[in-house]
Amino acid sequence: TKPQIVVLTKIEGLDDEIVTDRLSELQKLVPAQTPLMAISAQSKKGVKELLYEIKSQVDEMLKAEAAAEAEVDKTPVYRLQP
Repeated sequence: TKPQIVVLTKIEGLDDEIVTDRLSELQKLVPAQTPLMAISAQSKKGVKELLYEIKSQVDEMLKAEAAAEAEVDKTPVYRLQP
């Protein structure tokens, strides 16, 4: 499956208790390992953490792709000599 991040947006003006309650509700609906985050683009709250999470997931994906590619490179190739 592809990595995903679920983000609650437009949290400006909401107190932390409401945001926590909304995230708890969302947690019940998404797979257990899916990161849940809350951000406000207007106030920049949580945006830096979201960018770090995206970078982390991209790095993991690139590492997995490189490992899979390296595994393909280990396949022996036999050639007949004339």
